[in-house]
Amino acid sequence: MPYVAGALALAIFAPVVAWNYEHGWASFGRQFGRVQVDGLSLRYLAEYLGSQLGLLTPFVFVLAAGGMWLALRRRDDENGDASLLLVSLVAPMLIYFLFHSLHARVHGNWVAPAYPVLAVLGAEAAFLISSFSERVRPLITLSRHLSVPVGVSIAGIAYLQALAAPIPINPTVDPIAVIAGWSDLAASVDSFARREGAAYILTSSYALTSEMIYYSTRAIPVVQYNERLRWVSFEQPEPNVLSRPGLYLADANRDLSNELTSRFSRVIKITEVSRARHGKQIQRYVLYRLESPVAPILSGNATVRGRSRSSKA
Repeated sequence: MPYVAGALALAIFAPVVAWNYEHGWASFGRQFGRVQVDGLSLRYLAEYLGSQLGLLTPFVFVLAAGGMWLALRRRDDENGDASLLLVSLVAPMLIYFLFHSLHARVHGNWVAPAYPVLAVLGAEAAFLISSFSERVRPLITLSRHLSVPVGVSIAGIAYLQALAAPIPINPTVDPIAVIAGWSDLAASVDSFARREGAAYILTSSYALTSEMIYYSTRAIPVVQYNERLRWVSFEQPEPNVLSRPGLYLADANRDLSNELTSRFSRVIKITEVSRARHGKQIQRYVLYRLESPVAPILSGNATVRGRSRSSKA
């Protein structure tokens, strides 16, 4: 049966390998690029552990840790094989991210694939309290009683904050604000694009491009001019569209308009717009008018079997 499971896993993963073969092993190169270590530091370790305490909640964190400890302790028991299998599924990921946090930031959501397994291990710990020592048992008991109500309460507060923002947190530091204000921003940019007669909206950020595509009316295409490999499976913009005037939208802190001066005869700043929530600014953006391309607009960094495939304007 383990061999069947392994064969099934390889079959499911095969399309990923095939896509990478066709595109110069792009995602493998990106992910393995994170392995490079220039030096070790404790700078991100506390952030990594703190994010997991917050996302799991402290009580689920304690139960999950207790479940893993029980599985390792019972590894020689007849009934411990299933628990040990669960630990083996998530331990490599947790250990790797622990090491990664010693030289780079680990975003809290990166560990999310392990959460279902950790929940099962935590549930096992909650129902095997007698397996723990007298010193640890009160903490496990407390975590068992509080894990569900605290988890539900925190989730409820998070959803309420996302919907109505009753807690007066500065939007620039509120983690939930990252999802707010996009529809209004898209509408504002769309209005400027129509006023300027823009045939397209150029961007230079994957996240900004994604949000604008999702929230825009799609009457005017949104195109990221760099990192084209991210969009290789999407419909490519028509050359005749990119030959017309357009707009460049950039995060004010990541303005790459200087890169466009060699691609257009005119790059003119026309205004600044903001993404806001309840009247409070979250992020500021800059809009430029682009006229008369004099060089290929889209960066030719998409590859097929190691060969460059440039998009021509």
